[in-house]
Amino acid sequence: MTALTSAIKACWHLLVLCCIASSCSKPEGKLLIEPVFPEIPSITVLSGYVAGDSYVSNGYPGKTSYLDNDTMDLFISSTTRVNKARLGIYDVAGSLVDYIYCDSIKPQTISTAKPYEQGYGYRYKIRYKASTKIKSGVYQISKKIPLVIRNSTPANQVLVVYPSNTENAYNDKGGASMYTSPKAPIVSFLRPTPLHRFCNEFVKWNGTAYAFDYITDLELDNYETLANYQLLVVIGHNEYWTRSARINFDRFISEGKSALMLTGNTMWWQVRYSADKSQLICYKNANLDPISDPLLKTITWNSSTLKYPVIPALGADFSKGGYAMLTDSGWNGYKILAPSSPLLKGTNLVKNSIVACATHEFDGTYLIRYPNQDPILDLPKLNAYRAELIGYDMGQRNNIATLQTFIVYQRTATSGIIVNAASTNWCHTNGFGGPTGATIKLITKNAIELLMTKQPVFSSTVPARL
Repeated sequence: MTALTSAIKACWHLLVLCCIASSCSKPEGKLLIEPVFPEIPSITVLSGYVAGDSYVSNGYPGKTSYLDNDTMDLFISSTTRVNKARLGIYDVAGSLVDYIYCDSIKPQTISTAKPYEQGYGYRYKIRYKASTKIKSGVYQISKKIPLVIRNSTPANQVLVVYPSNTENAYNDKGGASMYTSPKAPIVSFLRPTPLHRFCNEFVKWNGTAYAFDYITDLELDNYETLANYQLLVVIGHNEYWTRSARINFDRFISEGKSALMLTGNTMWWQVRYSADKSQLICYKNANLDPISDPLLKTITWNSSTLKYPVIPALGADFSKGGYAMLTDSGWNGYKILAPSSPLLKGTNLVKNSIVACATHEFDGTYLIRYPNQDPILDLPKLNAYRAELIGYDMGQRNNIATLQTFIVYQRTATSGIIVNAASTNWCHTNGFGGPTGATIKLITKNAIELLMTKQPVFSSTVPARL
């Protein structure tokens, strides 16, 4: 470090200490952030601040995601007032990436009549801007409050979609969710929300040579967010899609780009957002939904009135899927049918090998089934240019036996390729983090590298439709 830089740094610390003395009681929660010095690669700890993580009880960011260079609005409630608090921002693996320095944190009370719909309405806001470069990903404030950070300078390689809509739909904080009784048709993003459990292992991982940029479901409504990427990875349990998101997904694939679907029960409900994007709307009943346009009714995508079935987009959907953790004759994982698939390179899997991945919800597709035989794809019904069944598992839906299908799917000769694992648990602790997690990660790595380099993803024996 040069003498000049040392002098500048010392002056800055003196200035910060003066500011602390004069501003720590300001109600807006003004932040004191030290600038980044190139000679200091580690996170700088300012003196005089109290480690506040253990005092944080809950909170939420002001938006579903922020750019890495944004000034972020954070609404945090603590068990007691702590002046000059230092809060950590951690990656999902628990590693510290930055500090938030604020005048104080304090207990906050809900100020709205219907907090599940209107948000918690916390009055005290902390403003935070990163003091160091934070790569795009999923983080947690004080290891409690999820925060999705997007890349202000996109790598334009692999774009990962965090399932913020589904997490919000299931979230019952504030008294109701889209699954409570009675159901809430409108739920707010501005309330405490847990980390999405079905993608908790994937967001810790990148075993490839490619950069992962993260977005939430909300950004799918803007095609410019996707336009320059080569591969879209959808993770976890991504059940709730707007029509704009679906249109943009289809456009992305039709332009020759590809998708890796590491999710199940995918594209099941149509949703829309409030005008200010702070609420998710899904009435789940066409008669209750006040919108007049029948194409925007918030009902399941396989409803004929929406005129937008899912199987042509993904090769599989939940109407032919179901639940795999109920009583069935399956394997709590995939029985491999195509061991020569390039996706399985290096796994040492052979035909009838089982890849363990116990699954809560899964998607299925058009199949032909004969007694005592493995299923085969019903290619005329699927109407695909090319498709391959890599593996399958047993499950059920409404007491009827169904099959979970791990497929590779290409709709037309010029469209991109979709690898669809069709499982809510692929990125979960019993998939990525399960007994065959190393194999599942290798298959994922293979898929990303093959799709990014446009190498063959189908087995050499799989013909294209003439």
